[in-house]
Amino acid sequence: DSSLERARGFKAFEIVSQDLQCQEGLDELAKVIATLEAVGCKVNKSCGIHVHVGVNDYTTRNLTNLIKFYGKHEQEIDMVVAPSRRASRWAQTLDIDSIWNKLSRCEDFRDVENLLSTRYRKVNVFSFRRYGTVEFRQHGGSLDVDKICHWVILLTNMCDVTKKKANIQRTKGEFKHSVVEVFGRGQN
Repeated sequence: DSSLERARGFKAFEIVSQDLQCQEGLDELAKVIATLEAVGCKVNKSCGIHVHVGVNDYTTRNLTNLIKFYGKHEQEIDMVVAPSRRASRWAQTLDIDSIWNKLSRCEDFRDVENLLSTRYRKVNVFSFRRYGTVEFRQHGGSLDVDKICHWVILLTNMCDVTKKKANIQRTKGEFKHSVVEVFGRGQN
């Protein structure tokens, strides 16, 4: 990956995993990260974690709901990533205010691609028609297993929740309710 900056004495490389599913997938991810740490790998600001979530059964409405949900809560999501990942050349903002109404008029996946215009958004839909995935490009590189697993769980739950929605409302200020939807209600 030419976007990676290499520190003196280190090699820059990209790791692409197989399709990881459920807890077994998270366990496999933890093994890979432990191996990377054991051999002395490091990450820097040029590194990113791109998560592809399988959504091959999504309709156009499911896809636009996901983009609306992420865009609507983009500021809150930004709070859980490093400041350097909030506005990046490789993970640009969705600019949800300018595309919200246009998303509702998308008739097929190509309309959604045309609207977003580049794969270098925080949510990349260009992988959908080819791989049946949506790629989330925002998270910075890390060797922190818990941080990465929590990010993956957030994204997969977000995809599951937005698929079940008939529509996403534009109103702001309901992030607490949305978090409960995505993560579920805790036990007392």
